[in-house]
Amino acid sequence: MKQTNYKIERILICLIVIGFIIISLAPSVLALGITPGRAVYDFSSGRQEDVKFKVINNEHKDMSVLIYVEGELNQSITLYEKIVEFKASESEKEFKYTFKLPGTLENPGIHQARIIAMEVPEKAESGTFVGATVAVATELYIKVPYPGKYLELKMDVSESDVNGTTKFVVAASNFGEQRIARAYAIIDILSKTNEKIASIKTETLEIDPQQRKDLVAEWKANVEAGSYIARATVIYDEQTGSIEKIFNVGTLRIDLIDVVVDDFRLGGIAKFTIVAENKWNSEIKDVYSRVFIYDAANKTIADSKSASIDFPALSKTTMFAFWDTAGVDEGDYDGKIAIYYSGKTLEKEIRAKVRAEELNVEIVGLTARVVGSKGSGSSSNFWLIALVITLILINASWFLYFKNKVKSKKSKQGS
Repeated sequence: MKQTNYKIERILICLIVIGFIIISLAPSVLALGITPGRAVYDFSSGRQEDVKFKVINNEHKDMSVLIYVEGELNQSITLYEKIVEFKASESEKEFKYTFKLPGTLENPGIHQARIIAMEVPEKAESGTFVGATVAVATELYIKVPYPGKYLELKMDVSESDVNGTTKFVVAASNFGEQRIARAYAIIDILSKTNEKIASIKTETLEIDPQQRKDLVAEWKANVEAGSYIARATVIYDEQTGSIEKIFNVGTLRIDLIDVVVDDFRLGGIAKFTIVAENKWNSEIKDVYSRVFIYDAANKTIADSKSASIDFPALSKTTMFAFWDTAGVDEGDYDGKIAIYYSGKTLEKEIRAKVRAEELNVEIVGLTARVVGSKGSGSSSNFWLIALVITLILINASWFLYFKNKVKSKKSKQGS
């Protein structure tokens, strides 16, 4: 009894600790918000701008908020309010800061600063601070152009079905000081082993300084389902740039092909041989299956899991599950086979016809035929052989009958 009480006390303590953790984390998720997340400006010598932003009181509570700046441009930013008070009735407040840029910024690219709004924790009577500290930030980006011509590249690839059309979009942003007269991309499609499958070319476009253009091409994906590599080489005037991305064609999929049960006797262990096929062009790891059998009341009477295996690319593989039929009556049972792989589940309903010396398994919806099989194999084989022998004897009898009839007719004519 004491041991039971001790276990209950431990559970209660764990629940209380979890509750405190949830309560302490909740304000960090909900208390403060800020918008916009980022403001972006092009660099010009001595540029000065006012930028507005809002701090949002998501929990509608009384609180103090500290506003401050950090980052390489912090000396270029002026704040007009540093400590602000929110009342529970105030859902948001608008603020502004001013930035004034220096005459030069040496390095081309992005220069930034972060304007941070942080909730000030409450002060207890003892003088210590209580509560979690929550902070959110809005960013300032200043873009300094590169000398000459300079493209920054990003690529998006739309995923398509096998034999569908895949669209490639290379986003080319001219962060240089000069206009680009001709820009286009040649996109090579490669297999996972770097074998070239196809090569396509985009249109040719002009790109002005601080302008973005999308270089677009399409490809008819007449390949196996799987992962592929798109490698884009962008030619712009006398310069080149490159970018690549992995993309998928079709859906990662395993199909159930067959289920076979051999050498079965009721009361013994039924061995299910589950044949499945990997339709993907890469190996799929940690694949396993489960066989479920239900009684007439839909109660699970068998739940057998196979060992986990790695499925080679584009191949058929077998898994094995076992059902102890001790105490099971002859009859027809519903069930299902489930295959688990890469966070997905394939489920197929089955019907199991259990007899004294055979277990036939039918996959529902798969051509409506019996694909699983025979107990000892002797019964069905016997009847098949008997049928063949019977047909041979019938044919032989007819042959002898007609042969004797012809002989009899000739003998009559001779006499």
